[in-house]
Amino acid sequence: LLEESGIISKADSKYAAPCFVKDKENGDLRILIDYRQLNLITEEEQNTFPTVRDSFHKMVGCKFFTKFDLRKGFYQIELKKEDRTKTAFVTPFGKYQWNRIPMGLKNPPKYFHNLIARALGNIENVAVFIDDIIVFSKSEEDHFETINNVLKILEDRNIIINEDKNLICEKEISYLGFNVSEYGYAPDKNRLEDFESWEKPKTKRQVQQLIGKINWYRPFLKDLSTKMKPFYDKVKEKKRKIKITDEEMNIVKEISKELKEKAYLYFPDLNEKFFINTDASETGIGAVLYQTNGIIAYFSKTLNDNQQKYSVVEKECLAILTAVQSWHTWIGGSKITVFTDSNNLLHNTGNFSKICERWKAEIQKLNVEFVHISGSENLIADHLSRKVHAMELSNENGCDKSLIEEIAYNHIINGHPGQFTTIQTIKQTRDLKEGESKMIKEYIRKCIFCQYNKHGSPTKSGLIEGCLSTTTPLKSISSDVFGPFDASHFPSDFESDKLYCITMIDRASRYTMIKFSKTANADDLINMLDDWSKIHGKPMEFLSDNGPCYIAESMADYCGKMGIKQIFATRFNPTGNAISERINSTILLILKIYKNWPLEIVQVIIENRLNTQYHSSIGRIPKSVLEEYSINPNLQVVNQPNNYDIEKINKSRRPHTYNIGDLILKKAQVKNKLDQLYIGPFKIISIDSNQQTLEVELSSNKTEKLNIKQVKPFVRG
Repeated sequence: LLEESGIISKADSKYAAPCFVKDKENGDLRILIDYRQLNLITEEEQNTFPTVRDSFHKMVGCKFFTKFDLRKGFYQIELKKEDRTKTAFVTPFGKYQWNRIPMGLKNPPKYFHNLIARALGNIENVAVFIDDIIVFSKSEEDHFETINNVLKILEDRNIIINEDKNLICEKEISYLGFNVSEYGYAPDKNRLEDFESWEKPKTKRQVQQLIGKINWYRPFLKDLSTKMKPFYDKVKEKKRKIKITDEEMNIVKEISKELKEKAYLYFPDLNEKFFINTDASETGIGAVLYQTNGIIAYFSKTLNDNQQKYSVVEKECLAILTAVQSWHTWIGGSKITVFTDSNNLLHNTGNFSKICERWKAEIQKLNVEFVHISGSENLIADHLSRKVHAMELSNENGCDKSLIEEIAYNHIINGHPGQFTTIQTIKQTRDLKEGESKMIKEYIRKCIFCQYNKHGSPTKSGLIEGCLSTTTPLKSISSDVFGPFDASHFPSDFESDKLYCITMIDRASRYTMIKFSKTANADDLINMLDDWSKIHGKPMEFLSDNGPCYIAESMADYCGKMGIKQIFATRFNPTGNAISERINSTILLILKIYKNWPLEIVQVIIENRLNTQYHSSIGRIPKSVLEEYSINPNLQVVNQPNNYDIEKINKSRRPHTYNIGDLILKKAQVKNKLDQLYIGPFKIISIDSNQQTLEVELSSNKTEKLNIKQVKPFVRG
């Protein structure tokens, strides 16, 4: 068939490469030719391939993807006549040579890639990797326009596409081993099957092949260098044959599991600020790059013998340097915040070595800002760049180790939700084994940040009034203004001492949008309501209190013009707008816990907490409700009887029995909204007969008597 189509012809050549055939999945035969000797004497094409991720920053916000596969790509290029004899290969039927470019030669991949890349180089939102072309767009209209431009150029150059392998206007596609979608990319699970059947390597070359396969997914894997160190050490051994243990092969299985279950990276947005956390151990360094939407990439590197002798500060400085160099193509022109608990990196102290001075000077060629954050405050850094050490969790019941990390991550990144919310959220994606719910409760009960900042028991007086919910999503929203609060606690671009937080909540799904602002006037509300309408559509009703910004004439004019009915809660009755009031308490809690964090990260944590966690009143996750509603416009949200809250309140009415020696927290004197509610812990040294008054030891020579209403038990972590 190849001879009939003119792709090959009989040869009379002094060259002769061996060949054999292999079955394709579709039953056809593939010719494989060993051109190693020819490649050794071939002058190499001086061009480089782009990395697979070079185009990912252009895909931010793109919702439509198309992939073209070029039909018999290399065969579309004619080989110079004077070079054809060099490609001769031997078969049982005689000697043949190629008239078109074959597979197996050194230069064709680069040549072909550059040919296609130059042809399509003037079209935005197109990426090329050899014979794969991907088109990505934010709107369907732009997408089809780009597709037409691509097809016209290919047609003009007589480049033929493979119609059977094309994917047109998809929301998600597989591209070069990754599943690419609107927000980011993950490993293609079909490509991970090899890990499951990978046999134990017996030679160095087989180990190197395994390392190469895993390294393709390096950006998804935290601490990969540390995990793979046993395999790196095997490659350094002088013996040709090596022995891999079952325990070492389990590392490969764990990596495969991590890639299948949790690996997901977001596209880098070059217009937004980047954040970096680093970590250094005795044998390796690592870093995580992220933005407010999520993690962009992981980095890890094994230290050589000399580097292992560096001081802790030198290792951390090296981690920052090598990380920013690794991500330079993404972060080079952007603002970068590097979090560190090392004062030596912030200020050139006497302990700052010469090598660190050189490294820091190299780092500061970029637009880098160092921000000090203490170990106790650096919660996300602790989770992202090192293993979870915040608390020792009991694992006596054989609980899945990955669940422990999921609990910690969920609790940190989503603003410290309570026990019930956390359990129900995790249940949306996995079944809990016996004992795992108990472990989750134990973790949250012992969280020191929750103990300091959450009330000891729910308020016991009164019932919530007002119409709380609607059943059709996005038809009725409620709003409130929280603040002002001290802006100095949250680094941001706002030039103001005080900030407000404006909230808008869909009363059916409980989906929430928040916005921080220097002011809280009618113009701020109108702008935010306009943003809401652009994203979610215009609401029919707008519920609020009687604050000046809500009753302003300009606000009434805007709502009247847009056909939005304003509904006002009764005066001096915050429970009339109870949904918004409840949201405010959650926002206040998060602002207390995440003091000194960049405001843009705090905003993401608040929205994660409100939109991606289980909501007991609707029995679902707000974000998932809106996703379902976009598919099914007839969706009705059924509000659940809040039996959990009733049960919780009844339990809280049972008196707590204190004993001498117990530790308690006492209510703090709160001067502003962001102060923590409790201080301590303090030890009980005496108790009155009716258990109403406790005497606690404040210091070695100072005690204080407290009513039990002023205290709550402290739970050891």
